[in-house]
Amino acid sequence: MKPAIRFSLLILTILALLLSACQDAHPAEATAITNQSAKLVTAPVRKESPIRPVATKTLSPTMKVPRSAQETALPTTPQVISATDIPETLPLPVLAADNQGLTYGAGQMIAAFGEGFLPGEAVAVALIHAEQGVLLNKSAEADSLGYLLAVKRLPVSANDRDAPPPGQYTYRFTGSSQTLEFSFKVEYSYQPEPAAKGCGFYPEKAAFDGYQVFWCTGLEPGVRYALTSRQDGQADQVINISDAFGQVVFPLRQSSDTLAPGLWTVTLGQVIDAEQEPVDVGIPPLSVQILAPGGANP
Repeated sequence: MKPAIRFSLLILTILALLLSACQDAHPAEATAITNQSAKLVTAPVRKESPIRPVATKTLSPTMKVPRSAQETALPTTPQVISATDIPETLPLPVLAADNQGLTYGAGQMIAAFGEGFLPGEAVAVALIHAEQGVLLNKSAEADSLGYLLAVKRLPVSANDRDAPPPGQYTYRFTGSSQTLEFSFKVEYSYQPEPAAKGCGFYPEKAAFDGYQVFWCTGLEPGVRYALTSRQDGQADQVINISDAFGQVVFPLRQSSDTLAPGLWTVTLGQVIDAEQEPVDVGIPPLSVQILAPGGANP
């Protein structure tokens, strides 16, 4: 055999031995690289999936807040809204001189609020049906600011024995100083539009011995709600039931053994258990200034 051929065979043998040694030393690595190269070439191009909203997880009262969140959380105080800053978008369910022609359905509370009488003036109150005439007559006395409030709750059915007939009505307040009339309609099948959630007072100013209406809309129907008034660590509470439309009206005569004239903070809560504090319903507390009996600031 010629020397050149022998040299070539020797070189090929050495190369074969080196290649075999490399494969024996790193067999898994070599396979992985080969498979990866195949995927890069043969894998189909995927279309991007549409972006979906990420659900945020709400912490329940029993869940623990992470330590980092506890350290960074800032203490918050409840927002208190003044009775003079009630949003005008909330419907006023009270009959007044400039708020007439309201329609009331089954189970709703009709409240008519008169203003401008003399303090302590005797006033005749009449409920008049447009076709059947006077259905109710009573007498009342205006408070120290000349306010007068008449209230009637409609039954849940027009078939109830004492149910006023449907139709057009007038509340008439007749005193020595003036006569006021408030027109409204009773329609037992009435279904009002859903109202925003919120509360308010009417009127904004009241005396300690006088009349005022606290009302809320957008609540759960047929639920017991508590109106809690607080002042200087003392508290007073009134409970009422919301009507079928999620509205609750508290006709108030401001008098109490625990509270005095001054700035009151009023909150609305749902009554779950009579032995426990009412549950927060997500409506900020309201502050209202209650005047002394004569109408002066304390």
